[in-house]
Amino acid sequence: MKYSATCSRYSVLLLSLLCCFSCLAAVSPGLLQADHVSFVPSSPPNGSLSADSTEARTLRQGVAQRQPAESVEAFVQRVLPASFANPDDPPQVIQYAWRPSAFGKQLFVSAHDPHEHYRVYVFVLDPYQADAYAVERFEVPREDSDLANVAAIFFADANHDGRKELLVLVNSSVVTPTVIDGMMWWQAHTDHYHTRIYGYRLADQGQRPHYQEYPHRDDLDELETAAEVRQILAIPEPKYKVRKTPRFK
Repeated sequence: MKYSATCSRYSVLLLSLLCCFSCLAAVSPGLLQADHVSFVPSSPPNGSLSADSTEARTLRQGVAQRQPAESVEAFVQRVLPASFANPDDPPQVIQYAWRPSAFGKQLFVSAHDPHEHYRVYVFVLDPYQADAYAVERFEVPREDSDLANVAAIFFADANHDGRKELLVLVNSSVVTPTVIDGMMWWQAHTDHYHTRIYGYRLADQGQRPHYQEYPHRDDLDELETAAEVRQILAIPEPKYKVRKTPRFK
């Protein structure tokens, strides 16, 4: 008798659940069809979505307009807000008269990608019209390292053509295996250094400038300071004469 009563109670409970489920299905049939269910993603905190969109638009347009009486720092943070999203490690803005311009100095910023921290960028903001800046972003190669940091940004005449190039000294940290008590551990960090060289192409006054990365120079590898790099660059690269093919009579 107890067994029959227990079965009856479970049967009533099951029928009640089925009735509730049927009512929900009748009111909202879309809930039973996964193809019609849409989820609205929540916005990232601190307005990071807006910062990403603003910076992506700046890079896509390649031009940024500086507002009247706007400071350099406020201008760069406004047009590249995602790169300044980390308050613990804010990028430093460098001002330098690199390319001749009647509208002011160029601005240089290095920053890690806000979402993929292993990526490192160098931004160039170059005034070519009144309050109009060309915006260029270079991704600094990591040279097969786990993490790269910009150790220095400086300028020198790398190819001895009378114009200075933009030089970026990069410190790359590489994790190498270490055997301890017969077991392999990936804890040994080895620092490597390399220097990237960027130049600008001559443009008429008022035209948007363009830039290019020069080939990698192996003789600048493992130089840890800008002074060491300058010392090597001061030595003209050897020019090899083309050997003439002997002429047989």
